[in-house]
Amino acid sequence: MIGWTFYRASDGAFLRSITAPDIDQMLLNHDPETEVACEGVHDEETRLVDDEIVAAAPNQARLLADLRNERDLRLTRCDWTQVPDNGLPAAEVAAWRLYRQALRDLPETADPSNPIWPVAPSSEDHS
Repeated sequence: MIGWTFYRASDGAFLRSITAPDIDQMLLNHDPETEVACEGVHDEETRLVDDEIVAAAPNQARLLADLRNERDLRLTRCDWTQVPDNGLPAAEVAAWRLYRQALRDLPETADPSNPIWPVAPSSEDHS
């Protein structure tokens, strides 16, 4: 089981901690539009997540780490679009490839306190 902590994306406020057997199960409990997920279980009394002190308002390093965690989750959700037998037309595969590159570039280009997330291409989710 893996511990996960969820923070409100707008201000970094602690929302909840859960344990899940894998990232796919964690994603079922995650709203990427309003929450940031961080691996580790939050302790309300000590404010520790895996021995790291989490301030009430996250600092830039924490915001950047959270942005990268969210980015990684979004990449994981669309990994299926890049496998050879995904069933998508070549144009959609290319659109997903561009989206994924925009996600990979985000930590270097975005304001971690208010990132503007790229919009995923429209297609039926085969994951």
